[in-house]
Amino acid sequence: MALDYDNLTAIVKSKYIPKLEDNYFDASWAFQKMKDKPDILDGGKDIHQPLQYAKGRGGSYAAWDLFDVRPKETRTAAIFQWRNKYANISISGDDEDKADGSDNAILSFVEAEMQNAEATLIEDTSNDFFNTGSDSTAPHGLRKIIGVDRSLGGIDSTTLENRVN
Repeated sequence: MALDYDNLTAIVKSKYIPKLEDNYFDASWAFQKMKDKPDILDGGKDIHQPLQYAKGRGGSYAAWDLFDVRPKETRTAAIFQWRNKYANISISGDDEDKADGSDNAILSFVEAEMQNAEATLIEDTSNDFFNTGSDSTAPHGLRKIIGVDRSLGGIDSTTLENRVN
């Protein structure tokens, strides 16, 4: 008797997903760094990243000099939308028929599909590291992040003055 979809789902979640996660994060130096020092987010509608973009007031003084204590805006927040990745895993009816009801044969098909899904996710995410931001569903890539005269996280890079060096 062939495995039903509930059994396949349980097997994929318990056996293949942890392996896929390890292989995904071990695929490149940048992925390894993200795994080694994760930035844990609480979830929510958006990703809010606080930013300091200017120095506060301060300086030297002597004796009874007056201090400049006027408030000065120095912080803002970049707001990003969540991005998602997926890889399709399909087993055709023909493949199920070829397995001839053998659970091991079906698992072999699942393993082959999982290897393909893993390679797809790694390659697509690696390409995302260098994208220009032209795909609004993909994460921002380096070419978008380091670009000049652009908006990122809701902040227009041409309007910030006195940025912290």
